Amino acid sequence: VVVALGPGGRTAVSCNGGRGFRVNDFHKTPDDDHSPYAVTGLAGGTGAIVASLGWGAAGRIVYSDDGVDWQELSADRYTNRSGGKGPSTDSTSGAFFDGSLYKVFWSRKVWSSPDGLAWKETAFEPMNISHIRDVEFFPEARLLVVRVERDEGGERNFLMMTSSDLGQTYKLWSPRTTGCPGFEWGPVAYSNGVIVAGGSSGSVCRSEDGGAKW
Repeated sequence: VVVALGPGGRTAVSCNGGRGFRVNDFHKTPDDDHSPYAVTGLAGGTGAIVASLGWGAAGRIVYSDDGVDWQELSADRYTNRSGGKGPSTDSTSGAFFDGSLYKVFWSRKVWSSPDGLAWKETAFEPMNISHIRDVEFFPEARLLVVRVERDEGGERNFLMMTSSDLGQTYKLWSPRTTGCPGFEWGPVAYSNGVIVAGGSSGSVCRSEDGGAKW
């Protein structure tokens, strides 16, 4: 199955390799990327697909076992670090499947699940950052690439974090030290040891050493 998610929680699903799509508008909200149903991540794993929603608003996770019918998970599906129930009230910022666990970045927390239905909270405080902007995972290399933002001297600085141990530890890369014009927006791709990322002002940045030099 091929699944695409768009603004306002819309989905497009194809069961014929992308030659035809069925569009579902299961949350009729404005096409706004700052809303409870703004899509921030999508992860396909073993028998299920999960999507993280909510940017600039309280986050949520929706679940599907076929890409067509979706359900928003109730508060009792989340167990926080104190043992209580209920999800974070912060925004989400990305999702991925690491081969055994679904993971959703939720502000400065990561929620993980073996089946996409029951979630547990783990800590995520790797660096002094204010926002996570994008999450990309490349399973063939076990490489996690995360675009982040932080305030420095009153200015927004966009950086990149990479992890080779499924998010246990991170390295933080800055355009000021790597020579890349910036890691603000755009896609990230990886193949054969090379990371390519869209940078600021239409630039493209390329690294052959895991992000140390670009």
